[in-house]
Amino acid sequence: MAIGGTTPKDSFVYGTNESKRDDLPQLRGGEFLTDCGLETTTFQEQDDTYHDAAFMLLRTRSGRQWLKRYYRSHVNAALSTDSGFILETPTLRAHPDWAWDFDVSTTELDAINSAAVELARSIADEFATQPVTLVTSGCIGSRHDDRTTQSNMTIVEAMEYHGRQVAAFAHARADMITATAMAQCDEAVGIVRAARVVGIPVAVSFNVGGDGRLPTGRSLGDAITTVDAATGSAPVYYIVRCEHPNDAARALDTQAEWVRRVRGLSVVSSSRAEEEVSELVRRQGRSLLQHHSWINVLGGCTTSARIEQTAKACAVAAHAMSTESAPRPWSNHSWVD
Repeated sequence: MAIGGTTPKDSFVYGTNESKRDDLPQLRGGEFLTDCGLETTTFQEQDDTYHDAAFMLLRTRSGRQWLKRYYRSHVNAALSTDSGFILETPTLRAHPDWAWDFDVSTTELDAINSAAVELARSIADEFATQPVTLVTSGCIGSRHDDRTTQSNMTIVEAMEYHGRQVAAFAHARADMITATAMAQCDEAVGIVRAARVVGIPVAVSFNVGGDGRLPTGRSLGDAITTVDAATGSAPVYYIVRCEHPNDAARALDTQAEWVRRVRGLSVVSSSRAEEEVSELVRRQGRSLLQHHSWINVLGGCTTSARIEQTAKACAVAAHAMSTESAPRPWSNHSWVD
């Protein structure tokens, strides 16, 4: 299925009209899944060859084939639960610091980021005739992997550091980008501003701890309002990334307007068995969605390659809410052809 319903995929191109960000199908409703721990799964199945740097798999034919199998399993999980799927590229760490560790040149890094989008688009093409809406998203990780011991990046530094990756995604015609696992507001602002320069929609994912706050101690609400104020509310939405759904519930326990800027939930507990993570998402996620019915982008991370279990648990949690007596605003599935 072409993205955005009947719109041909080739016409869904950014770079000239920022208002096209409203064309993203997840903004119109319907349940959408995201991946369930690509870096963790890579670490386990590739014998730590690349130290959680999944982008290195793009350098070999066998690595690309492995990635395709990974994405196909997720899309099939989305199909089985009548959900859409956001194809996040395997580029969380495809930025200069990690490239240096693997002796990857700047030119090759640009090519890898472009190839990541091309691979995601090829998966979308494979399922073009299937009743599933797919979105390709260029994944950008924090420079310091959310470690608060590192010095903060300024907004300008973040724009310069992440700008090439953002531009590579836009040039390769990704549908959007996602700034993932952010802990510092200035870094998030820099990525968002870089995305605005090339006219590609951007979502921002913030890490939240057991106290409902970012690793820096900043509240989620303060982080979101700060980024919005510095970018003219440019992010299409925000995602809460946490180890337990209750962490997100604490962060969202307010009637403030910024709460409705959050559309995504990603449970990434690597300390629990995959069965427990799935159960947490199914049971606690349902409770969270009951109070925040606009959240429709769901994902999670498991400790093994058994990824479909968590993906399906996300969809079950969302679908359970769509059948409640008080319907969710997007439960009519009008986004499906």
